[in-house]
Amino acid sequence: MPPAVPPGMPPVAPPPRVLDELVMPFAVPTAAGGFQGRSFNESFDGDLLAAFYRRTIVSRQTEIRQVDTRIIRDYQGNVIRLPIFAPVVVEHRRQVLIPVGTRYNGISITDNDSPRPTDRLYYHHSYYDGIAAQLNPGFGNVTLHRPLIGFEKTFLNGDASIGVRLPFVQMHTPGGLADEQGAGDLTILTKYAFINDLVTGDVVSAGLIITTPTGVGNVLLADGTRVPRSTLLQPWVGFI
Repeated sequence: MPPAVPPGMPPVAPPPRVLDELVMPFAVPTAAGGFQGRSFNESFDGDLLAAFYRRTIVSRQTEIRQVDTRIIRDYQGNVIRLPIFAPVVVEHRRQVLIPVGTRYNGISITDNDSPRPTDRLYYHHSYYDGIAAQLNPGFGNVTLHRPLIGFEKTFLNGDASIGVRLPFVQMHTPGGLADEQGAGDLTILTKYAFINDLVTGDVVSAGLIITTPTGVGNVLLADGTRVPRSTLLQPWVGFI
């Protein structure tokens, strides 16, 4: 029997009954209820980890405003001023922080990956809602869909691997003022396991993540410059 959980504490994910159960070679998303899906290839959940930029947003909306005043006199000769209202298109300008949708997206080292070298072809879909809501009060909801495809191939008897992943981004902003969609930056993943015990499941590995500036789009910053196109190098060490 697993140990009892003290009152007020969150439940603890139950361990697998035997190591033979950890035979699923594919990345497994978080199961309903919050427990990480168990597999031989223990994977990490992806996070947005996006770069933000400051952008001037111009929006137009119709407001009811006073456009004139009509002056009349009553039967005693007193002047009465009557305001006249009409719909008017008003232009609003403000600066907001927006994710760079098709650049620097899906670059997290742990994004749908594992320290274990694995042969796999995979697809993953992430959805983000309320992005930067606290940074842009009153701007509205920013959402982002990020399908991601990739593959990984092992060599050196399964102790090393190389892989590629490519995100596709559909970002939606209020009124379509800063929408983006298209392919993101291509990432190359290298991995080598110094310890790779297939009996116990223990793995200690290291690698290098190389993200190339292949994303579409040419985002214009508030100062008139463009978002830089850079190659990112991220070394890492991990274990299970």
